[in-house]
Amino acid sequence: MSILIIPTFVLAEEKYYTNENGVSLTKKEYDFISEMYYEGFQKYVTKELYDDLKSDDIFSHPVEKKVVEFKPNLTRGDFIEDSGRILSIAKSCSSNCLINVYYEWKGLPTVRSYDVMGAYFENTTLKNSPFTVIESSVESSLIDEYKKESNGLGCSFKLHDASDMKLTQTYRVAMGGHVYASYQHAMKTAWLVDSQDYTFSYYGYGRVFKFSEKSAEIYDAMNGVDIEV
Repeated sequence: MSILIIPTFVLAEEKYYTNENGVSLTKKEYDFISEMYYEGFQKYVTKELYDDLKSDDIFSHPVEKKVVEFKPNLTRGDFIEDSGRILSIAKSCSSNCLINVYYEWKGLPTVRSYDVMGAYFENTTLKNSPFTVIESSVESSLIDEYKKESNGLGCSFKLHDASDMKLTQTYRVAMGGHVYASYQHAMKTAWLVDSQDYTFSYYGYGRVFKFSEKSAEIYDAMNGVDIEV
């Protein structure tokens, strides 16, 4: 009696998209990034970010997202900001939680100075270095001006002269706590030192930034978003 042995092969998933950084994504990975970040963020994925996402199979885990839209004509004192905005926070968890905070301008900001984006950590800790990108039709760049403490992180950046700005801030945190995220817009000219004149606190602007008395007058006290991890 003879036995016919037929070899079998497991085919790797076909690559669906490759960006200018040389990072190739499958359709599943591409769709995950669209949901976790936004459609188009794929072109900014570096090898380091991709390897981090791939390391614990985060692409196979579900995404939970909260979105808040802020309407135009936010008025505070004699300041009027006539651009709408969207702020969201998303998570996907495995051994720890991947967090992404997304902010989008719906129009050209009246004041374009140093804005601030960051998070306050309650009963959780940061597990890696944050990755923050600002994109517009004018330019795209990584942000590296950070202030970090054990209970929070913030980054300061100058706005582009553009009406289509998008910002993403991604990092990992330990499971078992809460993340509060905030974007604070300068209502008048701010210097870098003004934008970093804060501590991290649940009682601060957006449940994140407790500014000094001087800097508190500069920023718009916009509400934040939060998510359990």
